[in-house]
Order: sequence, then structure tokens, then C-alpha cells
Amino acid sequence: EGWTAPMARLFASLPSPITVTNAGVSGNTTEDALRRFKWDVERHRPDAVYVQFGLNDASFWGRPVGSPLVGLQPYLANMGEIVRRCLSCGARTVFLATNHPVASHLDIPGADLYRRNVRSYNENLRRVFSGLRGLELIDMERHIIDQFPDPDTLLCADGVHLSRAGNDFYSITIGKRILRGLA
Repeated sequence: EGWTAPMARLFASLPSPITVTNAGVSGNTTEDALRRFKWDVERHRPDAVYVQFGLNDASFWGRPVGSPLVGLQPYLANMGEIVRRCLSCGARTVFLATNHPVASHLDIPGADLYRRNVRSYNENLRRVFSGLRGLELIDMERHIIDQFPDPDTLLCADGVHLSRAGNDFYSITIGKRILRGLA
């Protein structure tokens, strides 16, 4: 169980319940998301959408080190298309989030480059999408860095995926931000 299920239970218990549909697929890139977007998002005609991609796009699992699965410019273009399509299918608000930092202890070939890629994708997401109408940027990277002296404590041993503590932090932080944004 990740962070969306506890948040969905909280939202469902509110006096004016909010229904959460989790269309996230572990391991997907922005390219994967666009291929399944019509079925997984548009057909629901959501009032609001939470979007977070980049960890997989910035990685090079199964590729030569230095060749991310989705390069920075295609990633930004894909994120722009995802936001546009969310707003076109009826979402009043798109909550767009940066990614959490990758662990400092990650011990794989190209780990430093992967960390730099994730930071760069986050920086460019902030630069391109901050202040756009209908969009609220949730800077998870900043929230984590500002609140945790050792951000690695929010990650599993693999150094990439969220631990129980990380999922709890995400659920609370994102849940509060979405509730404020929908009020």
C-alpha cells in the first residue's frame, strides 16, 4: 500500500467526500502515461488531477548510462501535454509535483548521473510550470529537503522507492495541499 490509499480513505470520510481514482502505474514514464491517458484519465472526466512523473523518465534502467528513458525536453513536452489534456477533459485544477530526491547511498552504475537527472527534471518542471493558470505545483523535493536532515530515511533500501515513512509523508503533505487547492 502506497500513499494514495490512505489519502483516498481520508478523502472518502470527509463531510463532502472526494472520490480518488488511482491511475498510477509503477514503472511508467510520461510516454507510457500518454498512451493510456484517454482510458485511464480522460474517460473519468475528473474535477482535479494529481500528476507526478520523472523518476522513471530520468532513469536509464536497461539502457547505456547517460541515455535516460525519456530525455529532458521530451519529458517536459509530455508533461505539458498531460496537463493540457487534464484541463481539456474537465479538470479545474492539475496538481503537478516534483519528485523526491534519490538516495545519497544509491550504489548502482551511474547513480550520480541519475541523481543529477532527477534534480534537473525537478528544476525544469518548476521553471516551466510554475504560475500557470489551473495548475498548482507541489514541490515534494523542496518539502523533503527542507524538513528532513536525511531524506534517505523516507526511502526503501533500494534508494528510489518510498518507505512506509515516505508514503506517510506523501499522503499527509499531498492530501493537505489538494484539500486546500479544492476548497
